[in-house]
Amino acid sequence: MATSPDFLASASVVRFLEESDNEKHRDVAKRLASNTTETSPGSLKPAGPARLATAAQGYFAPFDVAMPELIDTFAAPHLVVQELADQLYNIKPGDTATIGLRDRLLRGVDEVLARQRAAEALGLMPADFAAITGETLFPAWLAELMADPACGGGFAVESQCPWDAASLWGYTVADAADAKLATPTAVMLDLNHRLGLTRIKTELMRRSGFQLQDILDLAKSQCFGQHLVITNETGAGGFAGGGLEGLRLLGRATQSPFPPLDEELCFALQAFLRLQVKLGWSTKKLDAAIVCLRDHELDMSPGTTRTGTLAAQSVCRSRLLVISPFVVQGLAALRQLSKLCGIEEPRLLPLWGPIDSHGEQSLLHREFLRPALRNIDPIFAVPPDGQYLTEDGRKSKVNMHYVGLSASLNWPVEFLEDLLKATGLTNADLTVATLSTLYRRVLLCRMLNVAPSQCVRFWHLFFITQDGDPLADPEATLAAVQQWMLLLDAGWTLDSLSAAQLGPQARATAPSGVGLQTTATNLNSSKEI
Repeated sequence: MATSPDFLASASVVRFLEESDNEKHRDVAKRLASNTTETSPGSLKPAGPARLATAAQGYFAPFDVAMPELIDTFAAPHLVVQELADQLYNIKPGDTATIGLRDRLLRGVDEVLARQRAAEALGLMPADFAAITGETLFPAWLAELMADPACGGGFAVESQCPWDAASLWGYTVADAADAKLATPTAVMLDLNHRLGLTRIKTELMRRSGFQLQDILDLAKSQCFGQHLVITNETGAGGFAGGGLEGLRLLGRATQSPFPPLDEELCFALQAFLRLQVKLGWSTKKLDAAIVCLRDHELDMSPGTTRTGTLAAQSVCRSRLLVISPFVVQGLAALRQLSKLCGIEEPRLLPLWGPIDSHGEQSLLHREFLRPALRNIDPIFAVPPDGQYLTEDGRKSKVNMHYVGLSASLNWPVEFLEDLLKATGLTNADLTVATLSTLYRRVLLCRMLNVAPSQCVRFWHLFFITQDGDPLADPEATLAAVQQWMLLLDAGWTLDSLSAAQLGPQARATAPSGVGLQTTATNLNSSKEI
């Protein structure tokens, strides 16, 4: 395990703790201040941030206030924007000539606060966020705007992670000097040096704190399966020769010799492992979540690639996957939804993408390819060639599998026709995509405890009474579910909501209702008061 601290506390935090009347807080400040000579966050399992978080929680525990709630309550983006406008651009209130600039600043401040909320929800320090996503809490476009002299700016804001992959893995200048190599990065990537990250037992496992099985799972994951290979000391695939000491982690190629790890791959590895430590999730669970959310981000933004937002569109999805700020924000919303609804995170992922089918531990295998379902309908048997939901490689229509679908979705067969009509899939082929669409609608009912007999009215209300698509992204879904729970907990029923929104006749052609959102907002305001 690397000995350098994971992340450094800011000087203002240290001063705050030093001035505390609590002796334990002052001790934390001393330990944090003693680490200020370190310049890199090397350890994946830090003690410093945990001590800092414990100290901070002491101030808010008597009020039963969580940090994310505190941020939401006291966030004042308009005041921040006015401060920026006044200090950086000399813009005064009422200046109509700079409305566009003001709007961009407000959008930027909202994004910073959204990233901060996500980090807090996942227990991440700001430097954790940077080490995982490669970006700070400040989006690059906002940093450029604030530093642009043409706009009256000139305030430097760091938008990119200030550490390279070698620093994040704990490699130092001293390591480079000892190895007689030019840089710590050269040491990390060296195939022959004893400190090279390619050595699984002596370096990769030691620096990450993970066991061999964790590394094996990582090499078989969707995130890294196309990019990593484990070889023996000679560079051949497999484990023969050399035992654990001789195992090497290399880049994947169509045939040997396999290439060494590169800096981009090393950064992605530490980002995944660091986030896994913070969440406490299994490799499979985190892998499925990242792939689902990153693919959803790609679908939302055609110019985005797996490796970033600025690369050429020609980059295909097989490229190395990055954990973007969108993914981190999605994970935060996913975790909150799980706690809110009492449904584990992997079961919620199909809200924004297809049901995960990667491996025997995937949701598709665990929930839909069970032996009990195969006995009901052979369409749910595990195919030898990976062609799911087929019989002898042939597709069949959804309406030919009423009993099997009802059993697999745990949905009454008498209401299956309502489900098929609502999704427009009555005559569609049964595929993973169509099964995912059906499961998504059933899941919404399950999350809000809506009976199947009321599903049609609920789906109609759910999708017309939101400002935009409630399934556009995890944050939009979280907001919609919170709104609905607030209304249902306040005693509203689907009948009363339908009458309020659509009128006494509950016409299906009624316009989108703003009333539900207004009602929920008023209820929430009353609750806070």
